[in-house]
Amino acid sequence: MRRIPQLTLIALVLLSGCSKSTTEPGESNAPLPPTLVATQPAAWATGVLYDSDFWGQFDRPLDPATVNTKAVFLKLDGQRIPITVAYETATQRVLVHPTVTLELRRTYTVDFTPAVLASDGTPLPEGVFFQFTTNSLRHPAYDYPVAGTFEGPLVTLGWGGTQGPVNELKYELYASTDSMQVELRIAPKLQYSVFTRYIPAEPWPAGQRVYWAVTSENLTTGERLPGQVQSFQVLDGSTPVDSVEIFMRDFGSKQTTSTLQYCNRPTLPVGPVFNAAIHWDYSRLPLNARVVDATMTGYLPDLEAGRFASVQPVTLWMSQNDWQSCTIVAPGPPFNELTGQLATAIEAGPTRFDFTSPRLAAFVEAQARGRTLIQGVVIRSRDIFNFHTPVSLSPQLQPRITVRFQRIPTAVAP
Repeated sequence: MRRIPQLTLIALVLLSGCSKSTTEPGESNAPLPPTLVATQPAAWATGVLYDSDFWGQFDRPLDPATVNTKAVFLKLDGQRIPITVAYETATQRVLVHPTVTLELRRTYTVDFTPAVLASDGTPLPEGVFFQFTTNSLRHPAYDYPVAGTFEGPLVTLGWGGTQGPVNELKYELYASTDSMQVELRIAPKLQYSVFTRYIPAEPWPAGQRVYWAVTSENLTTGERLPGQVQSFQVLDGSTPVDSVEIFMRDFGSKQTTSTLQYCNRPTLPVGPVFNAAIHWDYSRLPLNARVVDATMTGYLPDLEAGRFASVQPVTLWMSQNDWQSCTIVAPGPPFNELTGQLATAIEAGPTRFDFTSPRLAAFVEAQARGRTLIQGVVIRSRDIFNFHTPVSLSPQLQPRITVRFQRIPTAVAP
């Protein structure tokens, strides 16, 4: 047998010491932790709808018992937001549902802690999360009419709760008897405004179902958010009509150059140097009334008979602010709403003038039913004139609104 030289043996021993063993000291056979492979919304997404549900999907099954609100969090600026958490086995997704309304244009974090375990017991590593930023608009919440109810021909549409105009928000209102036209926003656009109320200037079609919807727009961000389509049924034109007269609740007028308040006097002065306003008492109008038309009538003192034409135009407006009858300021408040003209007066006799229009009638119903953010009316005229008030010595000449209305059964009145 041939002998191997000693130097050769030494070299072989040294070479064998440089080779890697199958398992070196310090290495572990532990499996890798689960990996977050997809999220909804995508990580760092912006403009995410505030009322969305969220999820994170992992590359391997998790232990459902460890997927809970003690291991998964939704945070805003480090503060935990109330949520529910569920695990969807088929997709390996952790589902996160906020139980409070998220704030707009804020960045939220969905955090998966090491308390979440894989099905084999392997914990998630530290720092598994994703973030997103919410959008800039709320879905428009419709206040009235209540979906599917019967309404009169001049019902006001309202949305957004008690929120008044916000300068950066505008609303497009669409309405039609064709629901698809409204859904596609190819129906007539009745209003594009900061206001969250629509007092119609023309009657809704009698006996028809009217569909309507609002699209919100944030002028700062450019985001637009369409609302769902709602509907109401307009009473048939053959429905019987009743009438009632309503009268002033209070009134006032103030001249720009005087401290005198015309709030308990027999005449109410109107004109370019006066700010004259009226609150009406709607208590005589039945709760189930749906207004068809309305005429406001005023009477001049005999000394001013025949001069009404010389003070025209005399216009009636929605007021922009509320007021106390004996503390009116001239020129305002109250100011007239610039888009809120209700009617222009016509001369109805030597000492009588009338305001009448569908929009005035719609305003009366909206006020009577508490469906407007506008308080009372303001009267404007080219020249100064006076008309009787409830304090007049001739009570039959006090201003009034003659309201014609249909009735619906009280049981179905919203």
